[in-house]
Amino acid sequence: MTTSGTNYREKARPALWKSFARSVLLVPAINRVVVASLAAVPAAPWRSRIPVVGSAVLRLDNGAAIVMKRAERCQVAKEIHWGQGRLERACDRLALDLALRLSADADLFLDIGAYTGLFALAVARRNPRVRCDAYEIVPENYLLMVENTIQNNLVGRVHPKLLGLAAAAGTLRVPATIGAGALASSVALDSVAAEGDSTDVPIASLDELYSDFSGRMVIKIDVEGFEWEIFRGARALVDRVRPDMVCEVLRRAPNVPETQAFLEDRGYAIYHITDQGLRLSSRIVPVKRERDWFFTVRAPAELRALGFTVLSEAG
Repeated sequence: MTTSGTNYREKARPALWKSFARSVLLVPAINRVVVASLAAVPAAPWRSRIPVVGSAVLRLDNGAAIVMKRAERCQVAKEIHWGQGRLERACDRLALDLALRLSADADLFLDIGAYTGLFALAVARRNPRVRCDAYEIVPENYLLMVENTIQNNLVGRVHPKLLGLAAAAGTLRVPATIGAGALASSVALDSVAAEGDSTDVPIASLDELYSDFSGRMVIKIDVEGFEWEIFRGARALVDRVRPDMVCEVLRRAPNVPETQAFLEDRGYAIYHITDQGLRLSSRIVPVKRERDWFFTVRAPAELRALGFTVLSEAG
């Protein structure tokens, strides 16, 4: 879509010493010993950086589970392992819980920037009637998402798509492989790549893809600062369907005022997803750690009735 941008293959290239340390830690015999010895260590931020060979299992509140394969490559699966079956941070657990519970009566869940499919897979497992469309632009992530979908026997309801979403149709050139030890989780619409080391991924808009949709929809968006592109291509859909939306907003996101105006014009309330709960906010103010936001036309009383903690705006 752009003539200049970010070469994510070069950006993801690790330092030589990190590559060597990772290769040692991924030797199965060494990894088993290291992981077992750290299991008894109190949770600490540095521990989650240690790679884990094998699968991880996410435990849902209704007793169901999701298997996430290849934790040695998937950052989310690794986090679930070290979190002993759950996401480690309270704000991340709340973001997932919003997607899970608000999809209970939904017809369609959209996982935009799906990575290896955690949100779509968890929503489908917990809510048997909802269909989940999961969009990803990194080929390696997409392939592991397909593996995870098969592993969890959700092929009929989770639909992985190697497709970008933006304001208009087009193509995006992404690296065929990132080449780093862990799968890239931060490739965005500004991707550029060399001719011989890339693949062209199609791009479409939500208005184009869902022009006939009229049911209940929940959306999760994690697109590395390009969420305004998603909203620009979803004006008619949002006006018609009024979906609940969980959305990551990074400090480097360039169009936060435009996103806020888009939501305000349509009567959406803005909540910051924090460790303490949903904090009502008059503005979107991105911060480093608690990066997710919730946009909804539901009243605070309805959210409280669903079991969510709703906090007043900070002074």
